[in-house]
Amino acid sequence: MCHLFKQQSYHNSVFYGSRACQKKAHWDSELADLLKELLDLDFSSSWTPRHGSALTVSSILQHYPSGVCLSSWSPSIISMLKDKLKEEKFPDRESFTKALGRYMIYQIQSDPSSSSLHAQTVSSIVSALQDESSEVRRRALSALKAATKANPTAIMAHVSIFGHVLAERLKDGSTPVKLAAERCAVHAFQLTKGLEGIGI
Repeated sequence: MCHLFKQQSYHNSVFYGSRACQKKAHWDSELADLLKELLDLDFSSSWTPRHGSALTVSSILQHYPSGVCLSSWSPSIISMLKDKLKEEKFPDRESFTKALGRYMIYQIQSDPSSSSLHAQTVSSIVSALQDESSEVRRRALSALKAATKANPTAIMAHVSIFGHVLAERLKDGSTPVKLAAERCAVHAFQLTKGLEGIGI
């Protein structure tokens, strides 16, 4: 009787495991189609679809980052995020900065040894740290802080890329940006007693 029960349990686990794999494969296929549509929207002459595309990509990267990063469309999506940091309208640049920050967090957690890839992403975030819009600068600081909290070692390896720009943001003319920079510096420079150790 015990043998039959174990056998039935085994068959059930195989069955449900197979169903789960099928569902995941279906979802990944649907996601790939969606990512392709989002890439197509990137070429729209209208601002609204492009901004909607940025918000959607950012949301997916928050809830299912592996689905984006393991997709065949991943290189195109990440390239789009980096290119769109130069968009004319600042809400777009802010949204794409947020999305790129979420990608960076997944990147350093899932593949912490890929230093060259991390450096490329950090460099893109640094460009956003110098954006003319205070909202974009503040968003970039939040992204850098979150990535540092997720994997301090991986981010600190690139302090030569972001350190001097972060130091500049500590003297930013925008109070919200300056406060965000102080919070980011505490984590990025691993400070425990204020900001004296930065040497500014």
